[in-house]
Amino acid sequence: MKMSEKKEEANKISRRRYLKYGAAAVVVVAAGAGGAYYYSTIPPPTPAPTATSVSTVVQSATSVSTVTQSAGINAIADVAVTAAGNQYSGLTLRALGETPFWPSLIGKVAPMWTGATGMTVSVDGVPTYTMRDKALNEIVAHTGYYDIIGAWYYALVDLVEAGGIEPLDPYIEKYYPTLFTDGPPYGFEPMVNTKWPGANALKYKGSTYAIVSDGDPWIFYYRTDLYGDPGEQDAFKSKYGYPLAVPQDFDQWRDQLEFWRRKPGDSLAGKKVTADFYGGSYMEARNFARTMFEVFFYSYGGIPFDPDTMEPLINGPEGVKALNRMMELNSFLALDVSTYDYTAANNQFSGGNSASYMSWGISGKILNAQAFVSPAVYGNVGYAPVPGSKDYTTRAVSGMTQTPVTINQRGKDPIGPGVTCLSSDSKNKDAAFLFMLWITSPSISMTTVFDPMGSWDPNRYVHFSSLAAQSNFKNASQYLQAQWNAQTFVSPDIAILQGAVYEDKLDIQVLSAITRQKSVQDALNQVATDWAAITASVGADKQKAIYQLMYPLYVSPVPDQLRIAFPSS
Repeated sequence: MKMSEKKEEANKISRRRYLKYGAAAVVVVAAGAGGAYYYSTIPPPTPAPTATSVSTVVQSATSVSTVTQSAGINAIADVAVTAAGNQYSGLTLRALGETPFWPSLIGKVAPMWTGATGMTVSVDGVPTYTMRDKALNEIVAHTGYYDIIGAWYYALVDLVEAGGIEPLDPYIEKYYPTLFTDGPPYGFEPMVNTKWPGANALKYKGSTYAIVSDGDPWIFYYRTDLYGDPGEQDAFKSKYGYPLAVPQDFDQWRDQLEFWRRKPGDSLAGKKVTADFYGGSYMEARNFARTMFEVFFYSYGGIPFDPDTMEPLINGPEGVKALNRMMELNSFLALDVSTYDYTAANNQFSGGNSASYMSWGISGKILNAQAFVSPAVYGNVGYAPVPGSKDYTTRAVSGMTQTPVTINQRGKDPIGPGVTCLSSDSKNKDAAFLFMLWITSPSISMTTVFDPMGSWDPNRYVHFSSLAAQSNFKNASQYLQAQWNAQTFVSPDIAILQGAVYEDKLDIQVLSAITRQKSVQDALNQVATDWAAITASVGADKQKAIYQLMYPLYVSPVPDQLRIAFPSS
């Protein structure tokens, strides 16, 4: 059967097959908003049930959003299931990914895969910042234990150079040739796939090595009840001379961090506070400090390296401004903010002890899990781009137009930060690829992306434009708009060879400055020294060839060619 015929056949799927794995996914979306979530206490994945129990569960899913009634949303998942058939029944696929999210998410949807194909999926979770090293160790040892490897895009080049992940192009051509060229409404949105062809986070040296599973940009969260309180609005304007509103730049956020600080016994929106209340929450602990710094650094127009020489520029004026600004804002935050990791910062905001918060998109779902959010916070969360800087360095990109912006708001992380790869040592490559195709498909990803217990963020058009997504929880449409805008203006991690090592050196020195062990300039000078040594060990020309492809994503203002309109419903 020709590929076109396969796709046509997929579009003719029956109501029974649709219910088998497409409808169940979307029903979970609708129900997920009220689910319970807590970052550090995710339950283990559900054991794969028998085929009979899977059938019973799935067939009960009869109430489905009309947005999914067309076969188009199910086409990719249907191709994967049809191609697998029963030929791999009894096989166990093994995956390696971030804990607790990969075990939890895959554990939720894998029973549908088991019921349709007879395959089971086992997932080993590893901490976020050890994922790359764990994968490289497996690759070097050639254990062949894992079939699927979850990774962050900045580690992709390391995994390829180590010979650990398989080019996907032959499998894409075999099973679904238009995987990355399908447009709206079900294709991947450009920010995580083809935003800038030279810097496609899924490709390296002309070959495709991953499928996007997670969008993951940073956005700004704030208390709508507090920002909308008339008394607080009057008090703010009286003190600072301008209206209280979601902060657009760091100067405004600085004023708000100062304004919202309340001590026990003080009044907040007409009520007495019983514990310390802060204007904001963010992360500065080990492994998080560099991410916070980079929000400021790129907003000031910084870039990590000179694109012609690979000389580190991290210790230039933009880096100094960024780190000084972080330390200024710290004076309004909790005294132990340098120990705050993701969990601590999220808990401070979700517990009702701060007015604003900057973090990944996952928090938008957590903050709508009623069982683990303070009653004062639940239903009172707004979403916006992160604040930026009016004072920023501009850098031109040859052949691209750049419209100046009044405020340069640069968040963190995409393009394509969370990716799914096929292990070169897998003994079940076709089966593993089909599962990768299935779990990242439009219909199934409507579960993984909108599950309040999951970290995977929107990455396909349908995640942003569908009615089910936009009504998933209060202010969901605002959340999706903020995510889309964030993915347009973010700056990615350092995605060259040994990128994680560069980032780690930065993290160590940013923390040394925040904790007053070194001056700002000394800390950043040490980063530049460390980076130069890494570049020399890898080879400047090799690094430059990769970095120059990414360069348009770092510069400010963001090139017009990278700005894409929000999809309509």
